[in-house]
Amino acid sequence: GFLERMLATPARRAWILAGKISADVSRLLVQAVIVGLLGVMIGARLNPSAGPVVLAALNLIVFAIAWSCLSSLIALKTQSQESMAAFVHIVNMPVFFTSTALVPAKQMPPWLEGISHWNPLTLVVEPLREALIYGNAAGSHSGLATLAILAVAAFSTASVTLTSAARSDGQ
Repeated sequence: GFLERMLATPARRAWILAGKISADVSRLLVQAVIVGLLGVMIGARLNPSAGPVVLAALNLIVFAIAWSCLSSLIALKTQSQESMAAFVHIVNMPVFFTSTALVPAKQMPPWLEGISHWNPLTLVVEPLREALIYGNAAGSHSGLATLAILAVAAFSTASVTLTSAARSDGQ
């Protein structure tokens, strides 16, 4: 009943969605910092440079916005908690394992390397790896543009879906 109560408020639907996305992105950033600190604590050697790290973090934020919007869209369309569990297993896991998050592309089999180049998570991982380990901003700009397009498309679609869901519920 939480969504119904939120939809009954006079707030714009896009602002409700933006609030949910902001909470998701904030949690992701806190988790990323914790994972980074744990990595340093267990011996990761980093050579970060401020500019590239900020640009790579921006890639992470925009990716998080797109992914949160996609999750929200699926939740709005299916209106089922089980569908979110299916989303995690059917979409998240293959996206994670076909990205360069675990293995750099040059160490992948050729078929998997080809898939990883089309993976949006790779557009986040590569700039972060370059910024934190080598201190440069390789790939951040082009990846950021692609991720921004995905985020705008996902937000627009989720916002329209939320508005139509509110109309069909009589809100």
